[in-house]
Amino acid sequence: MIRINMSLLFCCFIFLNTACNQKTDKKPVESIEEDVIEKPELKKVFSLTLNALVKEEDVFSLFYTQFEGEKFGVDQLIHTKVYPSDEIQEIKFELPESDYPYNIRLDFGSNPSQENIMITECDLKYSNSSYKIKASELYKYFNFNEGIEILQDSTTFKLKKFTDASGEKYDPYIVGNDRCVIILQEDV
Repeated sequence: MIRINMSLLFCCFIFLNTACNQKTDKKPVESIEEDVIEKPELKKVFSLTLNALVKEEDVFSLFYTQFEGEKFGVDQLIHTKVYPSDEIQEIKFELPESDYPYNIRLDFGSNPSQENIMITECDLKYSNSSYKIKASELYKYFNFNEGIEILQDSTTFKLKKFTDASGEKYDPYIVGNDRCVIILQEDV
């Protein structure tokens, strides 16, 4: 009987010793991978957005040069169709990705029956930078030709025919002055 008790005691001791030393089943720690959301690379594109009220259908154009001393020409020209509206609309010009303007010229259409246009803002944008020009300050950044008359409220522009050496014509446009060129060279 003592042998049985000793055997039982020995078995209990082995059992307890094995049970206490046995490692608990641990689940392996799962590596948590964060979902990294990659931001798409910003397109490095220059754009000009004009917020304007235009009451007649027309086509506005943006000429641009890329180097000092270069003349505006049809090789660097973007047209945008403008639909008539009684609301302010965005008129946007976007240059090709490889181009950046040294200076710009904005033509206000070729429709001689165009009524006065009202501009609220001109936004020059490149990549994630932006430079906004209020309509009342356009004259600080652009030279106006004889085809545009700034009305008293300084946000409404009368587009008109004028006479030059070649005769009477309708060609209202604005061209960036030195201040505009400086802004453009700072990558907007």
